[in-house]
Amino acid sequence: MSPTGNTCQLLDIQLTLTAVSSLAIGSGNNQQAPATRTLAQPLVVTVTDGSGNPKSGVPITFSIAAIPPGATGQNLSVSNAMTDSAGTASTVLTLGSAPGSYHVTAFCSQCTLGSVTFSETATPNVTLTMKLNPAQVGPSKLDGKTFGTTTVILHAADGQNNPVANQAVNLTAQAVLKSGGHDGPNHGANRSAGCFVGDSSCCLVGDIGCSAQTTATTSTCTTNSNGDCVLPTGGAPTYNASLLGGQETITAALTASPSVTANAALTVAVPLLQDFSQIPLNGTWTLKGNPTTFRACPGQTFHPSSHWIGQDAEIRILSAIFGYFMSTGQPVPLNDMSLPSGGLFDICGHWVKPHTCHRTGASVDVNLPLGSSEAK
Repeated sequence: MSPTGNTCQLLDIQLTLTAVSSLAIGSGNNQQAPATRTLAQPLVVTVTDGSGNPKSGVPITFSIAAIPPGATGQNLSVSNAMTDSAGTASTVLTLGSAPGSYHVTAFCSQCTLGSVTFSETATPNVTLTMKLNPAQVGPSKLDGKTFGTTTVILHAADGQNNPVANQAVNLTAQAVLKSGGHDGPNHGANRSAGCFVGDSSCCLVGDIGCSAQTTATTSTCTTNSNGDCVLPTGGAPTYNASLLGGQETITAALTASPSVTANAALTVAVPLLQDFSQIPLNGTWTLKGNPTTFRACPGQTFHPSSHWIGQDAEIRILSAIFGYFMSTGQPVPLNDMSLPSGGLFDICGHWVKPHTCHRTGASVDVNLPLGSSEAK
């Protein structure tokens, strides 16, 4: 209002306010993956107005702002984007060839905070290789004391086959269910693995005081300058096989990138066992026994293949069979010998007679009635 003589004049002043836009990181920050991999989550920014409501149609420019020395191949799926109805815009980063930090900047020309920066990490692009030495061992404690032990030889290398140091590795072991003759329906589920040496929480099922493994056996090692995985106490990890014949699998996984794995199969077996049931002897012997009486575990089925035998025992039993048949004219009734891979028969430990003498293919059950002239 300004005076003009005695007259006051009103001035109409209009102010135009520009809406304030805010830029912020929505999700996808601080991810980690091996070099050259595409990150699992997109890098997402959000734009809101002065009242905190999503703002659409705002242009966003993404760019890679920093990379590790020597990195190549890094890229963004989108460099220029517009915010959608939720106020978000995104891009996906593929990491370059070098491990280290990768920074991606999102720029907004219409926002009070003009840019935000994502920080992502590339770990070494590691490949694990594993072998077991030896790849076949006998079941543990066949003689009551000796373990079937193998050494886990594990190596980490990059894409150029150079050794990668300082990589923590987790080791686990699992039994191959229904292997080694423990293959009746629902029976193989009870088969257990062995134990890594040094895993004090693990016990060998069937050993004194061990009826079940409550947790899977584990071990950890770290790669040295040669890329070889060694224990904190030094030396490569070692593993004691179970008391059961069959197959067991050892798996290694990078602690930082669990999807990077290697595995190796361990055969746990008494060597050179033969299937006695396949020997044609023209009626000089028969297979006897009541498989429904001695089930592998309560409520489960029996061992369907329990007539495997070692070479020495085979020669001896064949001689005895012929001798008996020639003197009596009757076939010899035979029952349990060993399982296909040898080792412990009774997983659940409930048999009064645990067949400890049948683990190596050296014993045969002969089912002649006690007190009979034939038995004598």
